[in-house]
Amino acid sequence: MKDKITPVYTREEVDKRNFTLSTVNGTLFRAGFEYINAFTVLSVFIHTLTGSVALAGLSQFFQSFFSQLGRVINAPRIHTIKKQPIFMGNLNLIARLGWFFLALMMFLDVGKNVLIPTMFIIIAVSWFCGGMMWPVFEDHFARTILPRRRSELLGAREFWGGVAAFIGSFVVKQVLGSHMQFNNKYGLLFLLGFVFLISSGFTFYSMRDINHSVDSNPMPLSAIFKNIRSILSEDKNYRWYLLMRTIWIVTDSALLLSLIAVKEVGNLDDMVVSYLLIAQIIGRIGGGVLWGKVAKISGSRNAIITVQILNIIAAAAMIAVVGSSNVSTLVYIIVSFAVGVITPGVMLNFVYFSETTHMKKRPVFMTVEGIISMPLAFVSYLFGKLSESVGFVPIYSILIAGACMIFAIAFFKLLKRHEINPDN
Repeated sequence: MKDKITPVYTREEVDKRNFTLSTVNGTLFRAGFEYINAFTVLSVFIHTLTGSVALAGLSQFFQSFFSQLGRVINAPRIHTIKKQPIFMGNLNLIARLGWFFLALMMFLDVGKNVLIPTMFIIIAVSWFCGGMMWPVFEDHFARTILPRRRSELLGAREFWGGVAAFIGSFVVKQVLGSHMQFNNKYGLLFLLGFVFLISSGFTFYSMRDINHSVDSNPMPLSAIFKNIRSILSEDKNYRWYLLMRTIWIVTDSALLLSLIAVKEVGNLDDMVVSYLLIAQIIGRIGGGVLWGKVAKISGSRNAIITVQILNIIAAAAMIAVVGSSNVSTLVYIIVSFAVGVITPGVMLNFVYFSETTHMKKRPVFMTVEGIISMPLAFVSYLFGKLSESVGFVPIYSILIAGACMIFAIAFFKLLKRHEINPDN
């Protein structure tokens, strides 16, 4: 049975309001995310505290796995949620509270035997809730933002978020380079992350929606598990997209180990690492705008192809860097900047998915993607173990191979711009 929500606003009115609020949301989220990202600050924190690359990789696994788990559990029922903006706002409050408690534990200096397991629990809860929120955000975004403005909005979120993160990077630099005690340094960073992240969620409460069906009888998760093969057989383009997305998760795990790689190989101190973080954030600012513009002008498919070319070049550069001795700090900074430019390219998956998938199919397709992506979250930990045993070169060789495969899929199999149904 389908219930109808009474329309109050036109799509153009909703688009205008939500575009602004989503930009503010993305800006505040990115500002806060930089302080608690398992692939950057948390990895450096864990590696400094324990000396283990594998544990740093495990934190990345927790971030990715529990995010996908939340996505899988909630994606089938996103069309049962009548007031999606309020749902996202409430879930955000739950997701972010853990970072406040982690900051408090750091200030109290509870010791790493308590701190490390508690931190992993907080990562799990935070990203599980974030994963539940993400498919709702995707659906609400695709329904309320006009198709011609989607890549522009994602670019705006990346740009202004990057600017906020860039300003925050100087705070990171000052904090990590200060004479504060280790636990107080990171306690302050986690507290800042909490403040920005909790603030980002309040924008959801002011967002609007358009007329849409509320599904009171969604396909159960068990039925999706049982019928994955038949679901995939229905849409050839989605099958290729899913294969591309799967490979991209692996290549992303390799790319995002770059900060740990140069810290380990170059034996860099916190001050130098803070400069690398700044370079990476500057790169993300430019990358977010770049990929949004490329996708808007030439289509998300062509933007994906371009990202993979740069991925191959960056991986080759990383192989050269980690295989050399006496590398200057400037080279590390350039590499970090390049990684920053490439990283926002992952948003192109979202753009392509929203352009090519009909609204009615999104809950099931999102669930299938999450089911397949969950085991791949373990790749981060495996890469960490691999780097400890044989170094980083094999990891970046995998990145090159994966980028070549994505390039081939995008070039030969994905729908071209003129083949995409504009009504999706």
